[in-house]
Amino acid sequence: MLHKKNRTILFMKKRQKTSSLRRKRWSMSDFQIEYGELVEYTGTDADVVIPEGVTKIGDGAFSQCTNLVSVIFPKTLKEIGCNAFYNCRELTSVEIPDGVTLIGEYTFYYCGSLTSVYYKGTAEEWGEIEFGNLGTNDITVYYYSETEPTTEGNYWHYDENGKIVEWIFVEK
Repeated sequence: MLHKKNRTILFMKKRQKTSSLRRKRWSMSDFQIEYGELVEYTGTDADVVIPEGVTKIGDGAFSQCTNLVSVIFPKTLKEIGCNAFYNCRELTSVEIPDGVTLIGEYTFYYCGSLTSVYYKGTAEEWGEIEFGNLGTNDITVYYYSETEPTTEGNYWHYDENGKIVEWIFVEK
């Protein structure tokens, strides 16, 4: 086993076949990441960008992060665990990539300020995600559209500075 600054690399026998991501176990600043799963976030930042390579947000990983306002997930994310954002009362928005296939039970339970979920896919793709009770009923889900939509609905895109902007539908 080799230890480096904030990084531990586990060496495995050559016979084992695993991806390079699975061979690594590391902590990067405020993220405890094990084999691609973000197990715990210990930081206090209001706006968090989860690093690429993370494939799962573990159960309760951000639980009780009372300063958390927004989260951007990596493109590599596939699953968000149960109670992942439990009691993150200041959380107002999350940006979820289109590769997510599972959102656990009560993921956003007691997130009373959460009003917007920006999903990088379509409404049809959102409908294919396996998820339990999100823990709140007052969330508006917006679907990504690079160009101005021609039909009514909840859509968003990035502006020239990379910020999220909601499309306002105007019937022509």
